[in-house]
Amino acid sequence: MATIREKLRDEVERLTEQEAEEALRIIRSLYHRRDLAPTLRRLAGDPTFIVPENIGRPFHKVTPAKGTGRPASELLVEDRR
Repeated sequence: MATIREKLRDEVERLTEQEAEEALRIIRSLYHRRDLAPTLRRLAGDPTFIVPENIGRPFHKVTPAKGTGRPASELLVEDRR
């Protein structure tokens, strides 16, 4: 039984030059998206957003600051009502 890579090579041989160029662009975008932050990865899957291939360094994870009182999101919702 052929491996996935062998099947992929067979399919690539059948592509026109233009189709091969588009396939290469898609493959490269998949490769670059592995390094994206989870939020950017979700946005990249949405056709509404265009996430550039070269976005620089990935964002580092942060720990939210502890606050007192009600969250601003609750106050905003209450204010909007």
